[in-house]
Amino acid sequence: MAHLLQRQQAVRFAIDLRYAARSFARTPGVAAILILTIAAGVGGNTAIFAFIGGLGRTTIVSADPDAASRFARVTVLLVGASGLVLFLACS
Repeated sequence: MAHLLQRQQAVRFAIDLRYAARSFARTPGVAAILILTIAAGVGGNTAIFAFIGGLGRTTIVSADPDAASRFARVTVLLVGASGLVLFLACS
């Protein structure tokens, strides 16, 4: 029974893909704008998370290892185009 359900879902997915391809072929301008918008969103998210991930991977080289505990609070505030605010505070 589960195999039959998976096959029906795969057939439905193929039908949906064909419908999407026909819709994009009828309106190529809309399709191009849609694809570019998704690509910009994915690229922006990747850049922001790579930047934030890089902040945590920096190595502090010091003659006094205990000096790392005396650093002041670091605050990062990122405001996206959609108004999303990301606040990262480290002590």
